[in-house]
Amino acid sequence: MVLCLSLAFSSGLRAAPAAIGGSSLERFVDGIMSQAIASGDAVGASIAIVDSGRALLVKGYGAADVARSTPVQGRRTLFRIGGISKVLTWIAVLQLVENGNLDLDADLSTYLSDVPLSQDFSEPLTLRHVMTHTTGFDTSFARRWLSGPRQVGSLREELIRQAPARVDLPGTDNVYGDYGAALAGYIVTQVTGMPLEQYLQQQVLAPLAMDGTSLQQPLSDELAARLALGYEKTPIGMAPRGFAVASLAPAQAGSATALDMARLMAELLNPSGTGVLAATSKRQLLQAAYLPHPGAGAMTLGLFEDSRHTQRMVFLRGDTGLFHSALLLWPDLSLGVFVAVNAQSGAGLVDGLTKTLQQHWGFAPPDFRLPALEPVNYAPQIAGTYVTTRRNHLGAGKILALLNTLTVEVHADEGELRVRQSFPLQHWFSRQYQAYQRTDLNAYRRVDGGDVLIFKTDAPARIYLSQFPGEAFAPAGPLYVLIYNLGFLLLWGLLALSVLLRWPLSGFGSGRRQRGSGWASLLQAGAVLVSCWFLWRLLRIDTSAYGFVMAGLAPLQDYLWLPLIVTALVTLQVLGIYRVLLNGIWSGGQRAHYVLMLLGNILLVWWFWFWQLVPAQALEFLRVPSGLF
Repeated sequence: MVLCLSLAFSSGLRAAPAAIGGSSLERFVDGIMSQAIASGDAVGASIAIVDSGRALLVKGYGAADVARSTPVQGRRTLFRIGGISKVLTWIAVLQLVENGNLDLDADLSTYLSDVPLSQDFSEPLTLRHVMTHTTGFDTSFARRWLSGPRQVGSLREELIRQAPARVDLPGTDNVYGDYGAALAGYIVTQVTGMPLEQYLQQQVLAPLAMDGTSLQQPLSDELAARLALGYEKTPIGMAPRGFAVASLAPAQAGSATALDMARLMAELLNPSGTGVLAATSKRQLLQAAYLPHPGAGAMTLGLFEDSRHTQRMVFLRGDTGLFHSALLLWPDLSLGVFVAVNAQSGAGLVDGLTKTLQQHWGFAPPDFRLPALEPVNYAPQIAGTYVTTRRNHLGAGKILALLNTLTVEVHADEGELRVRQSFPLQHWFSRQYQAYQRTDLNAYRRVDGGDVLIFKTDAPARIYLSQFPGEAFAPAGPLYVLIYNLGFLLLWGLLALSVLLRWPLSGFGSGRRQRGSGWASLLQAGAVLVSCWFLWRLLRIDTSAYGFVMAGLAPLQDYLWLPLIVTALVTLQVLGIYRVLLNGIWSGGQRAHYVLMLLGNILLVWWFWFWQLVPAQALEFLRVPSGLF
């Protein structure tokens, strides 16, 4: 039922259009939620809609615990909110800025005496860089979520353990990440002398009556009993999973009810100063603070701006693998929406519901085919492969960039761009693409939707996404095309199969012609076998949402020494190639096969090192710079 809870604040706000409210809103949302849960993609969901300080809707749907038949209740059931936890950390930072205890533009080292930061660049890092995600930190998804609190060290220990390299100048690219928010949370603890959770409880949660919200891990017994279980979709149905612990708590650890999120939205949308935040601080949270390129979405101090819609919207997403949530705010209308689901397969519900609501209210961009401009306006230099800036530049995680690339083709004669994503693979095999038409200088809108790509053609070249300013796409070579990598591995695998089926025994014949061939065969077969072992481990990485969030590439770490063995074996083959070519070993066809396999192994060794699938110590020992590969 609709909860007409008073979340009153100043009456001087401009009201949202009447169509937003009304008795039909609940029925409209009910229909969407019921259909999603009936389809099996969602188990439970919770939603809050706030207009001008008044909750239009706070309601739960589906089950919080299927086995116990526990329904979701909007006022009581907690959901993990993932990255939306950052909003609470940003509020704490801005409170301390208001009090004069922090300076957004001071060097972070001023506040971090016991957490050393990389000094790869001389330019100082600031809290403003942290809040706009322009720190230049390398991105790693390792160790973000763990299965129990005993695996997690203190916040300081985790910051030191997970300290990233700086791969870019601060202020150059906005790359959404968790480490900066965790640093900000740690600075709050250093300045206030109390744990972040305690500070938030005293200065944010209690004043806003948010008694169903916490960053604690594990939750208190009372809140844990109200927490929805997270579910993973398996071949036999939805399976519940345990409580995942965020290692960087200020960025990801939050759990909250829809009612509490309604209270938080009402506070943020109230333009007047309160005991929680001054009016200036609220404007900083809701107004653009960093614009990477004209037409692209901007960053506020902590939130994203979506530039596609007829009404200016700022938002933040929260994804934990099992839980998905979204916080959307329209400051000019004093309107806010929060939605959360407790199933790995429920991300589509979050996206679909928010998009449908915006269309219902008339905020979404129109979906129609745009008139094509003259073919001469399509710059051929924008064609090519682009890789996300939100990627791991250093370490084995670099290979994950293959799952987030764009290939842009210019079809000027048809008046459109064709853009293909690297994942899922069926897009490549079926040649599926999204068509875009030019709407402005270097701006292209998708013909079947409102997404816009903005091309920055001067150095450094970038593609910006209107719907998500948390990453950009940078030009990359063909080595970042997923299908090319798979094709290379397939060809190498066919060669390797011929070695494993025929070659090892061929070197152990009798007579002078076979002298020395045994060692050559053993070296080659050894390189092939060890390579197959490693590639098998690489292919066995759990890519399910829950499995990857919880483990990532960690299961591969113990096998990164295998490419070093392959490198040594191939080096010995290269050093001994003269014995095969000059000493009359084998027939001409056998020698040609041996050389061809050796060339394949050399390329495979290079492939291992390009993707840094070797221990980090080896890269450091050999002083391999990140830009070399």
